[in-house]
Amino acid sequence: MFHEEVVLIGRSFTGGLSMTSLNTNVPAAQIFVGDALDAAQGSFISGDFSNAQEFRERVSLAFGPTGEITYAFAWGLPGQDVEDRSTATMTPINDLPSGCPI
Repeated sequence: MFHEEVVLIGRSFTGGLSMTSLNTNVPAAQIFVGDALDAAQGSFISGDFSNAQEFRERVSLAFGPTGEITYAFAWGLPGQDVEDRSTATMTPINDLPSGCPI
């Protein structure tokens, strides 16, 4: 397995959206602040994008008309520009096998 991730998206105490990610790429829970969100897409950022000397990351979500979700990562290490790095598209499974716990 290359990467494993669990994400929770919810309202923050300030009324915006936040995202918490537990994943195999970083050694701690990663907190993201909602940057933009509407019915078709959204993005969440982690780090100070005005400081190129720290790690910054943007996770973008796009919601397709048939239930698919595209999950895209853009990030930059200290001293690097933030650039698109990887994307995954998740599609709903309509015919789950009997006994499937999902």
